[in-house]
Amino acid sequence: CCNGLLHDGYRSQCCGGKLVSKEAACCGDAHKGTAHTPVPGMACCGEQYINTSTTLCCGGPDQEPRAHVLENRTASLKCCWTELIEQDKECCNGIGFDPDVAVCADQAPHDLFIIMEKCRPSTLCPVSTAS
Repeated sequence: CCNGLLHDGYRSQCCGGKLVSKEAACCGDAHKGTAHTPVPGMACCGEQYINTSTTLCCGGPDQEPRAHVLENRTASLKCCWTELIEQDKECCNGIGFDPDVAVCADQAPHDLFIIMEKCRPSTLCPVSTAS
């Protein structure tokens, strides 16, 4: 069913409440989405249709994906949930950090003991709280 209309599902799909070709790229879902003609090098990022050579799509747990246009092509960036961070940084629950000065409490290596009174789980803590 698509917006109250029955369809076969083999030749068509529901995208944004409209029946569209099965081959169409549906960015979003059956209720809230936009259909696009498939183009090489393009992909859906949530409800947006992005150029994958100029845009990075980042998503995190229970978060809508977010498109980031890569302005400076010389910078090496990566996703940290929905945000962009530099390649040499690490990610702690959506926050980028320098591993030389901080540690993510719930991602610390097993041989690293975290002083829990000073650093709670799921938080970013100074390296001094680890031993």
